[in-house]
Amino acid sequence: MKRQKDSILCRCRLIVGLVTTLSASLFADVGDSNRAVVLLRPDETSFWRTATNSVIAVPVDMPPMATSAILTVRGVKYAKEYEISSSGDFIVSLPPAVSAKAENVYDMTLAFNDGTVRTAKLGLVRGYAAGSGEGASTRVLAPKGDAKWKGVHRRAVLPIPYGMTSLTVNGVATDTGLGGAQGWYALAIAPDQTAVLSAETGDAELFGLYDGFIMSFK
Repeated sequence: MKRQKDSILCRCRLIVGLVTTLSASLFADVGDSNRAVVLLRPDETSFWRTATNSVIAVPVDMPPMATSAILTVRGVKYAKEYEISSSGDFIVSLPPAVSAKAENVYDMTLAFNDGTVRTAKLGLVRGYAAGSGEGASTRVLAPKGDAKWKGVHRRAVLPIPYGMTSLTVNGVATDTGLGGAQGWYALAIAPDQTAVLSAETGDAELFGLYDGFIMSFK
């Protein structure tokens, strides 16, 4: 009986040793994978709809029956169209957002010749300047009661919070194109014109400014 117990004990030790050796060999070369940012709730964050810089790689994955595509990029006072003939990243260069008045929101439509259509909306706002060494920047606004607070040069890029479904501009209901998701909306405002905004988050009034000095004689 003792010899049988010793035999069973030896077998158990052998099995444990084999499992330990196998586990060590399996995980010996395991390391960290490449890091990536994963947004689990893209509709609840602006980062999903914010361009990191003015040069954008648009992923083009041709459907099985498609042989070409047209990429249309539209923003306030901006429109371009590109012909694409193969899959892969297609590079699009947009006007850099070097100042507040250069900010814009771009609607991208990728239409394949088999009828497939894919869309995206991206806000290009002043902020992180990739490769410049300047880090991130932001604007400092005057207090809301100050006359300078509402001054806008030609267009304003408005942050749209998650869940907002109502935006009124000068009394007219306006579709942000976001369907309740968080993102950006670009509003064109002519010089010397006023835009009255009303939303679920509150009201605001913006006034269009001239880009330079104007002297008028009468």
